[in-house]
Amino acid sequence: MLAGWVISQLQSANFEVKNIDVLSVHYSATLYRWYENWVSNKDKIAAKYGDKWYRLWAFFLARSTIISRQRSCSVFQITLHKNLNAFHCVKGIESRASSHVKLNKDPQ
Repeated sequence: MLAGWVISQLQSANFEVKNIDVLSVHYSATLYRWYENWVSNKDKIAAKYGDKWYRLWAFFLARSTIISRQRSCSVFQITLHKNLNAFHCVKGIESRASSHVKLNKDPQ
């Protein structure tokens, strides 16, 4: 699986994977809005980039919308951290360095 290979490569480069979202049907709504925006600006786009470029992207956005709605393809959104001291990995612990501080046994 491609996602597994990508994650192993990221981890071997010392990234910590914080979250992975799989976007398929949900992402089709975004693609469709991009398609509508693209089509509604046809004259401007064709004037600036040419009709071939307009048609290529119109097809790509339309087909991508369909593929996403059919669940034939997914997009993975991966949230990563490189510096382990730059984020909260446990609530109540400000950084990795402070995880070595003894906790108060009496929470009051």
